[in-house]
Amino acid sequence: MTSRLNRIVCIIVLFLLPILLGIDYSQAVAWDIATLDSEGDVGSHTSIAVDSNDKMHISYYDYTNHCLKYATNASGSWVCMTLDSSDWVGYTTSIAIDVNNKVHISYADITNNSLKYATNASGSWVYETVDPSWNVGYDSSIALDSNNKVHISYICYGNYNLKYATNASGLWNCETLDSEGSVGWYTSIAIDSNDNVHISYLDSTNYDLKYATNTSGSWVYTTLDSEGNVGDSTSIALDSNDNIHITYWDVTNFDLKYATNASGLWVCVTLDSEGLVGGGCSIIVDSNNNVHISYGDHTTWGLKYATNVSGAWVYEVVDPERGVAGDTSIAVDSNGDVHISYKDRINYDLKYATSEAGIPSPPTGLQISP
Repeated sequence: MTSRLNRIVCIIVLFLLPILLGIDYSQAVAWDIATLDSEGDVGSHTSIAVDSNDKMHISYYDYTNHCLKYATNASGSWVCMTLDSSDWVGYTTSIAIDVNNKVHISYADITNNSLKYATNASGSWVYETVDPSWNVGYDSSIALDSNNKVHISYICYGNYNLKYATNASGLWNCETLDSEGSVGWYTSIAIDSNDNVHISYLDSTNYDLKYATNTSGSWVYTTLDSEGNVGDSTSIALDSNDNIHITYWDVTNFDLKYATNASGLWVCVTLDSEGLVGGGCSIIVDSNNNVHISYGDHTTWGLKYATNVSGAWVYEVVDPERGVAGDTSIAVDSNGDVHISYKDRINYDLKYATSEAGIPSPPTGLQISP
């Protein structure tokens, strides 16, 4: 009887303590994990985006057939399809959704060493070569401006320069931006509310995180972090105030790092240093200006997630299965639910994780005796 009474008291305390302490555990999440595509070696260079109906769109590379693939649940159930198989194509994909819920994808044509672009904006899928220059199109990242014009950042392997392509004028224009040393690796692009361009990338000559923008009317290049070997796996996002948020990998210390100018000045901090973490990171900012980051845990080769939704940074394991830490990409829907696409490197599958409202979590350290 005493044991049962103690258990009842503990349960009451469990649910009352958060209220008494002013702690909100209502947003604790449970992760739903699924394998979307297991046909051959798939899921590399995945990129995810959400449309206005909260439907998911994922581009990725099929290593087995050397083609561009695309997965979506826009019809209500998941469908995976091959888009471009004209050559050896689909490497380093990036996806964006326009205001009409049409899909835009940038990717590399390995056969012709060129930058390609696919879209269904006309109602059917169209594929075109954006930059036919030799050894271009790798590490591409795509973004759309307020007029649904396309902007793509990428690296030229021929001379290791940062390049940029846009059809804002109506025709494709490709130009070299930063050519100081070996630059332009792991590019990530974002467009602000004034249609200015922001690009994060790695300077592999100095192993620094760099940033390029044309907000002043001309292109300016800035080194943001030069502490060790940093800037790998960069990912950039903007909040509603056009503040910049960048996540990246500190290879020297195997840490997840984060840079932002939200305070008015650039600040670079280490977020997660528990074990060997940070590779394959991806960032998104939600409608409340909260930051969400997916990344790999290279100690266990699992998938991790970091967010400051609660006001402080919180880190959790999304998928503990060994070997799933590769090529993550993150999106947030209008309900604040998180969606992550990533590659299972053990089974060579495309995987997908999403959050949903869960049961209240007990305060740290509180245990209930059976």
